Amino acid sequence: MSPFTGLIKDGRIGKWCKRGAALIAIAGTIQILLTLYALWGEYRQIQSNGQTPFDLNYLILSGATQLFTSIMTTVFFALILYAVGVIILANSAPAHSDVTIEKLDGAEATPIEEEEVRILN
Repeated sequence: MSPFTGLIKDGRIGKWCKRGAALIAIAGTIQILLTLYALWGEYRQIQSNGQTPFDLNYLILSGATQLFTSIMTTVFFALILYAVGVIILANSAPAHSDVTIEKLDGAEATPIEEEEVRILN
């Protein structure tokens, strides 16, 4: 058995995928916050300087594009990695169940009385 197969059967890869998804979400959030901070600095510079080749509309549109790209990339990769982790865990974890299915013979089944049958009909 290869080491990779052992990791799958133990469920370690699924757990690491979920942890990786959380790390991607955290890193993406930090990136979005830093982008917002940089855009705020540019806006303050435009307001104080007054002379800039960029218009305020350009700043808003370029900032919205950067933010939207960062948000979508972070959400996409975090969801994909989390889904892979869930799928691996669901398919690799052993099914522990106390439920057993037993077949009933015709004699063990409870007979329905005629009155109950007449009421239903």
